[in-house]
Amino acid sequence: MTHEGQQDYQSLQNKIQGLSTDEMRHLCNLIAERNPALVQEILEEQERWSSEITEQHQAELPPNWCVCHSCQDMPATQERVCCANSPMNYLSFVLKMSEVVLHHGVLHVADTYRRAIFGIPLETDKNRCFRHSAYRQFTVWHYGRLGSRVRGVIPSCCVWRIRDRYPNPLGQYTGFLAQWRTVIE
Repeated sequence: MTHEGQQDYQSLQNKIQGLSTDEMRHLCNLIAERNPALVQEILEEQERWSSEITEQHQAELPPNWCVCHSCQDMPATQERVCCANSPMNYLSFVLKMSEVVLHHGVLHVADTYRRAIFGIPLETDKNRCFRHSAYRQFTVWHYGRLGSRVRGVIPSCCVWRIRDRYPNPLGQYTGFLAQWRTVIE
């Protein structure tokens, strides 16, 4: 846009800003009479933009079952578990979570120990290895040793903190498998 064009545009913007609501409606009606296709296109664009903003805002809101305001929706009903802490003290950001569940060195030692005891081969996908190790670390930290064939559901805020730290490049996660008896705190 040329300098003159920029000045004309600025002058036009100033005039529009000075219009009252009734004057603005009258102007929109005049434009719609002269170029209805343009107004229709602009209204559709505005509607799409408004819809995108609403969807984005809803995606940012915690699900209605969340107390801590940090959970994200989960695909399965049994996974929709909140830590139930206050928003200022939610479980996924307490210091122990970082030290015991997310720390790279702790996860490496825990995974090495587990593989040595059970004779499990090395995992080539490091993020997957650390993510699964973090799930196990969380379970031991939060529930204690559950025993054979007993599982605990990890709160959504903690699941997503682990997934954010050790993501799957395709964003594909298995989720909670309740093959055995489930313990929910």
